[in-house]
Amino acid sequence: MAIRVNKKHKTIMDKMPDVIRSEYKFRNLILAGVMAGMLSVTEPKGKQKKHPHHFHNRPVKWAEHGDVGYEQYWNLDRTNGLFVPRVTTLFSNGSATAAKLTFINNVRIAHAPLRELNEASERTSKMMTVLDTTKMLQLKEFGSSELHAAMATFTIPNCNKGTLDDAISEMSKLISKLVKALKDASNNQNGLQLYDDDGNPVQFVGALMTIEVTINQKKLHSMDPDGLFHPHVHLVLLTSDDLDEVDGRKRLFSYWQGLNSNYVLSPDAFNLEHAYDNGETDDARIVSEATKYAAKPGMYKALPTIKNTQNMKAYDQFALETFVELFKSIKGRQLKRCYGLLLEATGFINWITDGVSVKYNGNDPRHPDNERINILNAIMSGSFDESKVHVPDIMTNSYTVKPTGGYERLTLSDDEMIYANSLLLQGSTWEMPANIKWPNNKKADTYKWLLEHFVFIKPGIAGLIDQADTWLQALDRRMNWVHYHVLDPDEK
Repeated sequence: MAIRVNKKHKTIMDKMPDVIRSEYKFRNLILAGVMAGMLSVTEPKGKQKKHPHHFHNRPVKWAEHGDVGYEQYWNLDRTNGLFVPRVTTLFSNGSATAAKLTFINNVRIAHAPLRELNEASERTSKMMTVLDTTKMLQLKEFGSSELHAAMATFTIPNCNKGTLDDAISEMSKLISKLVKALKDASNNQNGLQLYDDDGNPVQFVGALMTIEVTINQKKLHSMDPDGLFHPHVHLVLLTSDDLDEVDGRKRLFSYWQGLNSNYVLSPDAFNLEHAYDNGETDDARIVSEATKYAAKPGMYKALPTIKNTQNMKAYDQFALETFVELFKSIKGRQLKRCYGLLLEATGFINWITDGVSVKYNGNDPRHPDNERINILNAIMSGSFDESKVHVPDIMTNSYTVKPTGGYERLTLSDDEMIYANSLLLQGSTWEMPANIKWPNNKKADTYKWLLEHFVFIKPGIAGLIDQADTWLQALDRRMNWVHYHVLDPDEK
């Protein structure tokens, strides 16, 4: 999966220094949290217990299910929380807006910036395919594949230090109630009904929820615990027709206020807008909601570096407690949730990722009669619509990040290009066999219908060459469109 950059004039190499600084600060704060006894480490089991690691900074608190894993903490401790400045190599596309790390010094702790960077990329790729699948499900159920999307942000007053976990739990429950009301309006005519510009009821199709938390920087620096955290929800609504924005904003805010009757909410803090670009629903804006961080990694840079937990200054103590509360509140929690057809589409992609069960046709008598084949790359490379082409990120360059700063850029040789794009080449072609084991139920019928309507790349070298030519033609069309329709040089 590729790391992406979407901002103007920015490349992967512009992004990496900030990510590495955030990673260093995150590791320092995790290590300090363990050494101060604010975070626990999973106690060793089995071989780990018989042959325990030697720790430079032995954890203060152990737990059966710690805040930090045993091996995670050991990898962190042996470098004293530092990001080891080893040579790191990235493969990138020609514009250096997408890249793959060939080496990543990653301690694998949840919400660590480097881990988030890779996982956000994976979510981006999968979500594009989920959206395409949702369109097909909508076509099957409602007779049209055109998405109508609106984006809303739901907030509550900032919560105090010590209450973030409860605030996130409550927000999650209330958003689920709101979405259920939208579904009930469509299914039972007794929930929260939204309307189009002509006053006609609009059918609920699906939704995507993302919870995000920010820290009030003024409160942090003044060590004020009141209103320190700002939890909020981003919600993408998919409907059968466009919403009346003004009316929808009033109805959604009124319902949200009713669910939060213990607060007086400001309408100014609520927003609803269409996800449009040039008059069409912008899939990229929808997908961006799926890749949002629960806590933006750049926020960690505003926190201090803790050098000595035995004798901390008041501000360092307050800041470390703030970080620990944030980390504990988001770790292991479901902060993204799909509803409606988006949930069904996600289930389809998860099924493909787990592997499609087909009859084994090989000659090995020891092999099971059936085998599971992962066709995720084939799905991401193909399309439900022959006229619609998703061009994958094809790696053509390499960047070597130097420990002393800076980088070296090289163009990949033919052999290196094959290696850098090996997963794409190996997994992009597939033919649906006639011997898939389909259960006799509605879900299996839907999945079968989806696969039968999917256009895979034809197997073999000739198929890949034909598809590569299609991708190049699509890029040419995109370049010509930009040349004639986009006047701003920065936008070009």
